[in-house]
Amino acid sequence: MKNAITLIACLITLTAYSQDDACSNALYSANKHYESGRIQSALDVLSPCVKTKSLSGNEMFDATRLMAMCYIYLNKTDSAELLTKKMLLLRPDYQTYHYVDPKELTATLSSYSVENTLDLGLHLGFAFNQVNILKNYSAAETPSTYISQLGLNAGVLAEYHFNKNLSGISDPSINSISYLREMDNVAGSKKEYTELITTAELPLIGRYYVNMFGLKLYAQAGIQYGLWIRSFADVQSTNLNDGSVLQSSTETSEYRKSSMFGYQAGLGFAKPLGGGTVTMGLRYKSFLPNVVLPERRYDNVDFILSSQYIDSDFSLYSLGWSIGYQLPITYSIKKVK
Repeated sequence: MKNAITLIACLITLTAYSQDDACSNALYSANKHYESGRIQSALDVLSPCVKTKSLSGNEMFDATRLMAMCYIYLNKTDSAELLTKKMLLLRPDYQTYHYVDPKELTATLSSYSVENTLDLGLHLGFAFNQVNILKNYSAAETPSTYISQLGLNAGVLAEYHFNKNLSGISDPSINSISYLREMDNVAGSKKEYTELITTAELPLIGRYYVNMFGLKLYAQAGIQYGLWIRSFADVQSTNLNDGSVLQSSTETSEYRKSSMFGYQAGLGFAKPLGGGTVTMGLRYKSFLPNVVLPERRYDNVDFILSSQYIDSDFSLYSLGWSIGYQLPITYSIKKVK
């Protein structure tokens, strides 16, 4: 029994080697048959190799193309169209060559529409972040000035194309957000409060494209969910009499809401590059609710006493710019005529 199993394994191995050896020169032989008008012989050489996938990627495409031309020559329309569609699946970006491809093959290829349905990519950007004060709190009756700070973001992108103009996008990202609050006089000191925030954001966006000026311009809008990962605050107090400076710092994450909902809108353009697409655009984002937990406003007693700072109720918004690069992953191939 053991000897029989060994014999079978050897036969299978020899068969595989024999098939690989036969296919190593299959394209050359098939081309010679085709050029000599022996169309069926060309198919007989290539069919087993294509069926068993014994060819490399480029060879498989060339073999499929040659078989499609053979079936066109034999006037076997159904088989020719099946092989033509397989050509496009293997190489969706194939461009016909009018002086190389037979006109019948060119006509068959042009009867199909090839559109990418799913893109995946990466994006980077920066944004000027600002706070929207809902209710002001301060240890003293003094006005506050909020100054926009630059933040960075990075993430991945998935875009599903419903048609040539409309797509749905999700581009989850990690974001650094910061803002500066200045108070001119709190108990004889100038206060500079800086908060550094890290969030994760998951948007769901609808995007509409218009071809113009040789570019694909787009407008987009959607909703977003934000997860508060971490935040850290620093207060610098400068004594107005002697100029001495005191520094106080604290973690603020536990005094902030863990999640937020909001909306966003943007404008930009997309341009093909290197087999993929580069996108650039401006985006406005706003989180609607108050990010401060009002019931915990006075819980951080040590920090409040040392810095004489109390959180105001606020929400976040930003205006930013981003650049991305995405590659097509899946395609839709449809018969159009």
